[in-house]
Amino acid sequence: MDFLVAGAGTGGTITGIARKLKEKNKDVKIIGVDPNGSILAQDPGNPDRDPSWSKGGFMEHAINKNNPAGPWGQQTEGIGYDFIPRVCDRNVVDIWMKGPDKESFVMARELMAKEGFMCGGSSGTAMYAAIKYITENPKYNTPDYTVVVVLPDNIRNYMTKHLNADWMYERSFMSEEECADVNKAKYIQDRSWGQNFCVRDLVMNPAVFVRTTDTCEHVINQMRNKGFDQFPVKDEKGDVYGVVTANGLLTRLGKGQLVNDDHIKRACVRDLRHVSLGVKLNELVRILGRNSFVLVDNKFFITFSDIFDLMVKKPEWVMTKEEYERSQAATTRNIVIAGFVAFAAGALLSKFGGK
Repeated sequence: MDFLVAGAGTGGTITGIARKLKEKNKDVKIIGVDPNGSILAQDPGNPDRDPSWSKGGFMEHAINKNNPAGPWGQQTEGIGYDFIPRVCDRNVVDIWMKGPDKESFVMARELMAKEGFMCGGSSGTAMYAAIKYITENPKYNTPDYTVVVVLPDNIRNYMTKHLNADWMYERSFMSEEECADVNKAKYIQDRSWGQNFCVRDLVMNPAVFVRTTDTCEHVINQMRNKGFDQFPVKDEKGDVYGVVTANGLLTRLGKGQLVNDDHIKRACVRDLRHVSLGVKLNELVRILGRNSFVLVDNKFFITFSDIFDLMVKKPEWVMTKEEYERSQAATTRNIVIAGFVAFAAGALLSKFGGK
């Protein structure tokens, strides 16, 4: 064996294996893999000699600063920490590498599809690092060298994560086209409705956004005013942040986690599904079975009712919210006019009727 590649979490696996291997062969190189967002990796030639995890016991390394977690935070589980575990002897590692989430999960899916390894994300991280290292050092890519990669997990605990194409797309680990292709019927005839329509064929109304800095009270009043029970949310920079729902607000307020004057940011859900105008409506129907609403082109908010408007012709007696409001306004105006006319007629009768 010439190389051992393993992820580092609490550090027991890589520390124990590395120490025993170096007892048998001091020339074995240990490659430690640390996910982006974690602080376990060390810069080359500048290891920490103090294994203590207490304040001042370790230094900040550039390899970690230059590889932060993505916008969703660290998604790979089982490896990486924001502190140094006592059992982790980082000085037995000869080479540290970082593992980004996207490449880790893509590799884990590839291991399942091509090798039949039902593995989790941290296995993808280790294999990604091994292939990257050998690719960058082609002199080791010969039958004369042996590289052992530790795949420490299985798919059992990740059935709703990287195994799910929707989860991958919602975190930008997969393209929209790839996600749709995974969910297409390939071995039976597809009879689903909407294959001849795209999202752009829908009648879409501009989304009403709220801000992360809006208060809970303001958003609740917006829900009352607009008749909606959810709003897409933008942050201080104007970028789409997520979505706030009536159920989420009620839960937070009911448990005392928020009060009326608090900003809604803590009540927001980040996984707002984004859909482009070219998506087929049969795919949109499938998506709405997973997500109650989607944001189209960062401009339009679509729910199941928008699909119904195209799928089922609306009878004349059914009114939209806007039509209902116009009808109510007209009714109110007519009542006021009728009341004024009745009052004027009564006054005239009172004045001239007694003569």
